[in-house]
Amino acid sequence: AALSGDAGAAAEVGARYADGRGTDANQAAAMKWFAYAASQGSAPAAYRLGSIYENSKRDLPAARKLYQWAAERGNLRSMHNLGVMYSDGIDGKPDWQNAVNWFRKAADLGLRDSQFNLGVIYSRGLSGAVDRAEAWKWFSLAAAQGDTESARKREDVAAKAEPGVVDRARAAVTAFVPGKVVESANSTAVRPEWEVAGPADATPRKSASR
Repeated sequence: AALSGDAGAAAEVGARYADGRGTDANQAAAMKWFAYAASQGSAPAAYRLGSIYENSKRDLPAARKLYQWAAERGNLRSMHNLGVMYSDGIDGKPDWQNAVNWFRKAADLGLRDSQFNLGVIYSRGLSGAVDRAEAWKWFSLAAAQGDTESARKREDVAAKAEPGVVDRARAAVTAFVPGKVVESANSTAVRPEWEVAGPADATPRKSASR
């Protein structure tokens, strides 16, 4: 299927090489298949390839380019990773405007890690003035998804907040509705035939001669 141009199949082949599922792990092969899948329009493959460039190859410009492409098509982890790159100062110093922009895109779609990071940014005033209402809101939303560190930080923010801040933040949390995630941009649908051996593979072929 991958050789016939199926982007999802190519992404799955890349993932199996990357993870060592059903074959030996082979980063070079994974990169080749992820690159091919991305060229056929797979945002999940572009994200995985970007992760390899960021974490294994330490080629941050290449990683950012791939994350940007995938994020613009709706890949949440690419949005988040772009936020991290900008907050870490990929261009020489932290760019909090771009960091907040990408974290917020992912947080608005329900990504817990980005919600936590926004809480940290607003509670510390990293992008400007401290905003405890925004900090409490994002920590609360992340905590609702099971993040215990967010729950602890939310209480720290509440302890320092001026009167009325938590009430406003609580109302914002109640009104929050996450946006619709583009599933095809975040996961590859695995077809049943990719998991089950075909008839030709099910029984060893017998030799015609003894």
